Amino acid sequence: MSGKKVTIIASCHVFDLKKKIVSIIEEIGPGCVCIELDEKRLERLKREDFEENPLSALQRDIARIYGADLGNDMLGAVEGAESVGAELLLIDEDIEDTMAKIKEALSSITLSQLMGSIWSDEKDDDQEWMKDASKARDMHSLIELLVRKFEEDPDSYRGMLSSNFPQLSKILLDEREEFMFRGLEYALSKHDNVVAVVGAGHISELEKRLSSGDVKVDAIQVKDVRRWGMDKVGIS
Repeated sequence: MSGKKVTIIASCHVFDLKKKIVSIIEEIGPGCVCIELDEKRLERLKREDFEENPLSALQRDIARIYGADLGNDMLGAVEGAESVGAELLLIDEDIEDTMAKIKEALSSITLSQLMGSIWSDEKDDDQEWMKDASKARDMHSLIELLVRKFEEDPDSYRGMLSSNFPQLSKILLDEREEFMFRGLEYALSKHDNVVAVVGAGHISELEKRLSSGDVKVDAIQVKDVRRWGMDKVGIS
């Protein structure tokens, strides 16, 4: 696949990244935009029909904290693809199959178990974060802190999930990343310049897989997506 290029745009569903993602895609001008969705989730996002379950409700609550609508990052990818006339390719597993597996895995995870995992993985030089985490009164407040930590270091979060919740890690990361990688391979068989919009926690693994196949890979992390264009208006 010599001469092929993939730009992976990191997304975090609780931040308002829609306009930024549209702008990045328009600047790159890819032949194909791949997004971390399946057909069912895309249709629900377009209809603003969010399935009511504890996971989606929690994500939506956190999204509101940051002034964002759940899923608007992926809608930005759709809009960006339409703007440049790129093919749109959905590269995630069927949501209903994934949610069924997640529900089973989460049934045995409690707040105290999650707290114990966080404490055991934290470094001694991160005392301030540990103090904040110890004040969490419920899963919502703890997840809000985790989101902040995740933006700072997605790979650290990935390591914690893999070490302490291997079944959940397999469902959320390993199986879906294999599916996404195959989708990207298909996109590259048809296009030389591809953009992928995926959750930040998937970037390192996808970048590793793609680079091993002689594909040039650029990754734009969440913090850089959030600041996209600011240097052009004099914001440092």
